[in-house]
Amino acid sequence: MEQGTLPGAAPLDDLERRAPHSERLRANQALQRDRSPLTLIKVAACGTRIVEEALQQAERAVPPPCSACKEGCDWCCHLTVGTSVPEVIRLLDYLRQNLSPEDFAAFQERVARLDEQRRALRVAGRSEAGVPCALLVDHCCIAYPVRPLMCRGFNSSDATACERFLQSSGQTSVPLYAP
Repeated sequence: MEQGTLPGAAPLDDLERRAPHSERLRANQALQRDRSPLTLIKVAACGTRIVEEALQQAERAVPPPCSACKEGCDWCCHLTVGTSVPEVIRLLDYLRQNLSPEDFAAFQERVARLDEQRRALRVAGRSEAGVPCALLVDHCCIAYPVRPLMCRGFNSSDATACERFLQSSGQTSVPLYAP
């Protein structure tokens, strides 16, 4: 075995190429037929399902170490993550269906307040690390079942390292499972 190569790495290389390709093909086909918000929600759900299936295959090939991620641990929820338009629409649909009108209004106010805070940090040339996600309430994600793929993919075997990473503005490493 080559140095630095994990057992089962060859199948994972192929899996890493197939999953995104499959998701892009399905998304393009769906969006060529219909570009409604409902189709975008279905595209995001399909993408999530493809990623979860690929992750299950990867975990069978290269089992992950014990995860430190658990409810109430929210260090990674203070990092800026990227999302796609279908994911945002899916999140908003979920929140509208699951939050009271008052809680949804509070969410909208949090989004506006945190956006102002992030913009001010960018203008000042400072890191945005430490600004909580607008979906974070009492250390829990209010949209956990439909959280973005970037959030689903973040995992760590050491919560203390996550805390140090956030406090150092990304200058320390976090042990992540990345098959």
